[in-house]
Amino acid sequence: MITFEKINIELLKRFLGDSINLNVSQKGNKFFCDSSKTCSIVKKDDVIEIELEGEKYLISKSSGNYYLLDYKSADNFHRYIFNIDGEKALFVFKKALDDEEILHLLLSIFFIEKII
Repeated sequence: MITFEKINIELLKRFLGDSINLNVSQKGNKFFCDSSKTCSIVKKDDVIEIELEGEKYLISKSSGNYYLLDYKSADNFHRYIFNIDGEKALFVFKKALDDEEILHLLLSIFFIEKII
């Protein structure tokens, strides 16, 4: 079971894409998703704390396991270099991402890499 707290589920689904179907239910301010893994995902201010099968991970804009290393823009292109659990990853977008979008993009990458 995956438990989400203070996560924008619609934004997460947008980054995951249509091919990944999250069957999410809601109880109060928490969301739940069936999974063979036990995972808790909690957003606290500008960080996302994850506990997956006893391992802890941190997603933020500036530090942790998943974070933004560098950002540059030119014309209508916005280049992001992220630290993805020790590896560098390059993404280019036509529009700048706000802080919330950056966190949820990194969460979607974590979700694909570690949970699915």
